[in-house]
Amino acid sequence: MSTRLRARAATTAATLLLTASAAHAVTTTLYDATATSPVQTLDGANWLWHYGAVGSAAEATSASATTLDTSASIVTQAGFNASNGGSFPVAPMPTLNRFSGYTVEAKLAVTAENHSSNTNRAGFSLIALSQDHLGIEIAFWTDHIWAYDFTAPATFTHSAEDVAFTTTATTDYFLSILNNTYTLKSGSTTLLTGNLRDYSPRGLVYPTPSYLFLGDDTSESSSASAISFIAVTTPEPTTLSLLLLTSAAMLRRRRGGGVKG
Repeated sequence: MSTRLRARAATTAATLLLTASAAHAVTTTLYDATATSPVQTLDGANWLWHYGAVGSAAEATSASATTLDTSASIVTQAGFNASNGGSFPVAPMPTLNRFSGYTVEAKLAVTAENHSSNTNRAGFSLIALSQDHLGIEIAFWTDHIWAYDFTAPATFTHSAEDVAFTTTATTDYFLSILNNTYTLKSGSTTLLTGNLRDYSPRGLVYPTPSYLFLGDDTSESSSASAISFIAVTTPEPTTLSLLLLTSAAMLRRRRGGGVKG
């Protein structure tokens, strides 16, 4: 099989896989503030997230959002955790497989944020970790969004992946992860993209498989935020298996010379 045919077969198979997977995706809603039957909250009282706080945080739920405020003290930490396995199991939480890909949708606003004591920290974070704990932590200021870099065993820093963006208005963010790469979008606008990180040497929540976090996870920043919707979209398992078999069959056929020119 020539190099050209091999490349064409691989490209065709990958295109088929991505196109069909998008058409046969499964979206799991993990929180919707507008839901009424039953009413959903992010504090674990009558929904399925795990809420935790260190210090004095103000958390409340309305028909439009769950609000979280850690601004009373910069050392306060609080947020919402969900995982498929590990310490924060949530029944509808799907496996976050980075090789087949997934997208986290989070509709939120960061209405206030203070990082005056450390510019390598942010008062609000969105963490998405795959089943093998590789993932990304996205940091939100009121005027910038950026990704955390990490140097083992415990050093987090402000990476070069940074964009000026106003986060005070409620915005739908889409964090997509595929293989070794993440992309954060607002609508059709790409805000950030880069390589996944392995934060697991730090311990804490970072070795947790298929894990999501939204909130303030640092004692060196604070924020006020409002979260109104969270969902995860993954490929349909049956469709993914069929597509992988189809792709393999195409490659075998091309190796056998059975391709019409």
